[in-house]
Amino acid sequence: MRHNQFHFIVALRANGMATMKRDMGLIRKVLAEIQSKNDLKLRPIVIADEEPWRVARHTAMLIEAGLIEGESLFGSDAEYPVVYVSDLTMAGHDFASSLTNENVWGSMKKSFSASELATLPLKVVQGVASEFLLKWALGKAGF
Repeated sequence: MRHNQFHFIVALRANGMATMKRDMGLIRKVLAEIQSKNDLKLRPIVIADEEPWRVARHTAMLIEAGLIEGESLFGSDAEYPVVYVSDLTMAGHDFASSLTNENVWGSMKKSFSASELATLPLKVVQGVASEFLLKWALGKAGF
């Protein structure tokens, strides 16, 4: 097995556009699943009702973004990498706190369509989610 190498097969439509888009709902589920871990053992993230290759790809993107700690292994006969996760980074915990807050997630979904969320840069999504969380927290504190 080769360590820390990413190989991806992306299906293209006739116009050359990739068929897979980033799914912030799935990213939210991955972050919540990692938050619920009660140890630091490396293990794959499994999300019910989601294709394993989509979970692996989104998890690998979160590693690349510095939001989670983990590694990707790609066997010679595997169709997609197996991504092992130990924990969230500090930035990952902050993003997870924003994105898994039901009030914040509701505001995000009211403000942006799924396709808009998929195309916004991650830093923008993080910034908007943080602002929604700040607004919610200030309201809870009576400010």
